[in-house]
Amino acid sequence: MPLHYIFLIATHVKQYSRLYTVCTFLPKYRKVISYIIENHEKQHAYYRTLFDKCEKSLREEKQTFKEDQDVDVQKKTEEEEGIQKEEKREEGKKTRGGSDDNPSYRPPSHIVEAFLQERLSRGEDVSSFTYSQLCHVVGDLFGAGTDTALTTLRWHFLYMALNPDIQARVHTELDTLFAEDDLVEERCLQDRADSGGIPGKEGGDATADGKKGASPLCLASLERLPFTQACLMESQRLGSVVPLGVPHGVSKDLHLGSYVIPKGTMLLPLLWHIHHDPKEWKDPHKYFPERFLDAEGRILSRIPAFHPFQIGRRMCIGDEYGRMVLSLFSAQVLLEFNLALDPRTMDDPTADPECGLTLGPRPHKLVLTPRK
Repeated sequence: MPLHYIFLIATHVKQYSRLYTVCTFLPKYRKVISYIIENHEKQHAYYRTLFDKCEKSLREEKQTFKEDQDVDVQKKTEEEEGIQKEEKREEGKKTRGGSDDNPSYRPPSHIVEAFLQERLSRGEDVSSFTYSQLCHVVGDLFGAGTDTALTTLRWHFLYMALNPDIQARVHTELDTLFAEDDLVEERCLQDRADSGGIPGKEGGDATADGKKGASPLCLASLERLPFTQACLMESQRLGSVVPLGVPHGVSKDLHLGSYVIPKGTMLLPLLWHIHHDPKEWKDPHKYFPERFLDAEGRILSRIPAFHPFQIGRRMCIGDEYGRMVLSLFSAQVLLEFNLALDPRTMDDPTADPECGLTLGPRPHKLVLTPRK
């Protein structure tokens, strides 16, 4: 990556407090930086109360399971006891997904339970399964996983409204898929059944007009929507909802060309610049989804200068999930509605976007008209 893509915001991580002082001094960033720093400890303290409740419940569940085992053991002879333990051990591995040393007696119902079950199973040596790490994981899910997705959808629907000819092509592709939904729906129902099952498994849910198969949209159908996906990718490129990326730390002295970046330096990748670099993108400020398609109309397998979910080994942990949610939700909205900018809008909402925790378009209203 060229060096001009990287912004060194602090010489050493220990100087982060100095960076905070500088940023809060600047009126443009004071409110945002103060909000992040001052609410950090308060947010993590609240998370800890949730973790304590969950861990207490897991420990009580473990104790109840152990007491039930002890009662059963007392009723058996030594020979029966040996057979029973072996059967329970094998059955537990198959039905509960746990092991002899793991206190999970059922599959976890959410990520916090999964994390705490693993932590309890490790005894004294919890390794990286610390409460601090769990706070950051949950923070990523609520913060990075919510605000970024919402802002991406705001950009995408706005660009669809501003480019009605492109939106019409998306509608055509979706309509074509819907017309062929007998085959697609069968694959979608199997896809949904494999992931846990849904109501209407035998023939799909009924639509408002009583027909079967409310929508053929699911993960299995996304591969048949290359232009629709390309439009979302172009919205992600132009929007660049996290324009400065996420801070990375240099774990050892780094030599990059003729430059030396000392250990402990904090780095910010300039993702907005990467996504708008004329050396990487032809007409970078133009909304042109075809740049993500090959000559046969398929999504390009490799796009080096496209990083909507950050960059490096510490990129977004939920990139695959994010792609699925954004693709399915936006496609469903476009299948059902025509999007247009409120005719009373005077200015272009894409000009001078607002920068807070994310970079978003200026406030605007869209008119959604149901499609026939």
